[in-house]
Amino acid sequence: MNKIEKLLGEIKELAFGKELVAIALAEVTFSDGRIGRFEGETLEVGAMLTIVTDAGEVPAEGELELESNGSIVTAEAGIVKSIVEVAATEEVVEEKPLSLSKEEIAIIISEHLKEELDLFKKEYEVKFEAQAKEIETLKGINVKQTELNDLFSKTPIAKPTETPKKSTAKGSYLEKYNRINN
Repeated sequence: MNKIEKLLGEIKELAFGKELVAIALAEVTFSDGRIGRFEGETLEVGAMLTIVTDAGEVPAEGELELESNGSIVTAEAGIVKSIVEVAATEEVVEEKPLSLSKEEIAIIISEHLKEELDLFKKEYEVKFEAQAKEIETLKGINVKQTELNDLFSKTPIAKPTETPKKSTAKGSYLEKYNRINN
């Protein structure tokens, strides 16, 4: 008996007394291979649904597809909120193989290739237009940068100034250097 079954049993015992009738649990398999458990014989809206895991049972959550018939079960916090049954599949009608001539096959293939090439062409036209816009933007930036460079080239350059002489009590460092080297 796992924790959920034990807790459910305790809750039922508190609510209804010790004379509990054993309720059969049914199992259902989901398309992803997981096993679900619920009370009763059929899975219905409002039923409590748990998923069997290695660690025990956990409340079902989200949309789950039944393996048996493909129905979609939606559960929130372990309570079944809806069951959407999948419509019956249509009967598959066997088609007889067509006997086509080589010319007919060539026409079908060329039409298909033309459609694919048209799609390819449209896709690259869109990409080309985007790149053309980007190039125009870059050209505009280049023009502005050239104007800025021209403006800077016409601006007079400041003449270098003589570095200030540090003076000490006995003269500047430059004067000391000149005295030593002379």
